[in-house]
Amino acid sequence: MEEGIVKKIRRLDESPKWVYNLNIKNNHNYFIEGVLVHNSPNLILDEAALIDDDIESKVFRMLGDKMDNFYFKIGNPFRLNHFYKDFKNEKFHKFNVDYKLGIEEGRLNNEFIEEARKKPLFEVLYENKFPSADLIDDKGYIPLVTELDIHYVDETVLGENIKMGIDPAGEGMDLCTWVVRDAFTAKIVASEQVSTPATIAQKTFTLLKEFKIPMGQIYIDSFGIGAAVMQELSRGGVVVRDVNVGNKCLNDDDNSKFYNERARIFWNLRDWLKRGGVLVKNTNWNELLDIKYRAEINRKIKIMSKDEMRRQGIMSPNFADALALTFYEPDIFGVVQEVSVSRFDKYDL
Repeated sequence: MEEGIVKKIRRLDESPKWVYNLNIKNNHNYFIEGVLVHNSPNLILDEAALIDDDIESKVFRMLGDKMDNFYFKIGNPFRLNHFYKDFKNEKFHKFNVDYKLGIEEGRLNNEFIEEARKKPLFEVLYENKFPSADLIDDKGYIPLVTELDIHYVDETVLGENIKMGIDPAGEGMDLCTWVVRDAFTAKIVASEQVSTPATIAQKTFTLLKEFKIPMGQIYIDSFGIGAAVMQELSRGGVVVRDVNVGNKCLNDDDNSKFYNERARIFWNLRDWLKRGGVLVKNTNWNELLDIKYRAEINRKIKIMSKDEMRRQGIMSPNFADALALTFYEPDIFGVVQEVSVSRFDKYDL
């Protein structure tokens, strides 16, 4: 590059903030679908793997203004898109700065890395490993879990302080589902095709009695019909935890990692399965294999929406959703109040 042509490099103040602006003599800046480009012969893209192929192709054409140019991509290997293809392209010079080099240069230590292993996307952010080609789709989505992560038992007696997740539904294709679990095992206990707030509440009262669910350990998706179900349950003296999965995470640290509560609770479910959590055999657990995630531009983890799943011909994962709701809060045992069984006698089916 001609000496003195680059006057300064700064991070953009505009959103998104994943493109660097090279302040170059006699250049003019443009935005192409959120990506800042300029008509100089040089371009730097930060978080390049999170830029879609069609947008990147529009950015790339700006390099054609002059033959003497360079193209510099920085990023972690989130997707098998243009970033992966250029990584394999012999015309590009590659620099792989993984955690091992960070330790060698004294910028990281082993204690930090062991903590980082517990966080989402360690393989991508620290080991710089691209996702397996047979797992990732063309939009960058990866299965949340695989068959290797899921372990079954024929039957079990659940322990103390059991949690219940309720994914309510009315009429239509979706099922209303009930799932219970303790710290080690989860079980599908009920479902129904046609529901009303009253019938959902009635069946919930019976299941609370049968499984001795502690007060405060009942979680329900409060969106839509769920709000009416909560009102029915409250009339019977039942306190539930309402979970609006579309909300942002309340915790600042969680909010920096996850797109919304749905992503957070499903990631907690993923960790539980990988740590050895087991499922009582039921073919409906196959829904878990349909749950997919990807990293967004801001690196936050996002679970594929139900609308997107439907467009791909995937039914709503009602049983998986009910189980995920039980991971809204950490497992805390011995501090919740048991519900009096007699409270629910009048609601027996």
